[in-house]
Amino acid sequence: MNQEKPDVCFCSLALGKRYRSHALVLAQDIEKHSPGIYLIVLTDKPQEFKKYPNVLAFKHEQQSIGCYHDKRFIIAKAISLFNTCIFMARCRYQNIR
Repeated sequence: MNQEKPDVCFCSLALGKRYRSHALVLAQDIEKHSPGIYLIVLTDKPQEFKKYPNVLAFKHEQQSIGCYHDKRFIIAKAISLFNTCIFMARCRYQNIR
């Protein structure tokens, strides 16, 4: 029996209402455009992601200023479940051309 980890996932932090909202939109987009691919999320409210079958949400409380070091926790969690992860960060700059 092959116990190999799945190949790839997306991952992101979703701490606070604003970032949870962005992650929920990301979950919808991944479900629509990349069916079968999971989004792994570290969040302060994992229950908000329960209706998305393509999301694995885990409880997390911010542990560093600006979440700088928290990013490594989501990457470590994703790599523990998948061979490859793609970290998705919300860009603070909009309308860049």
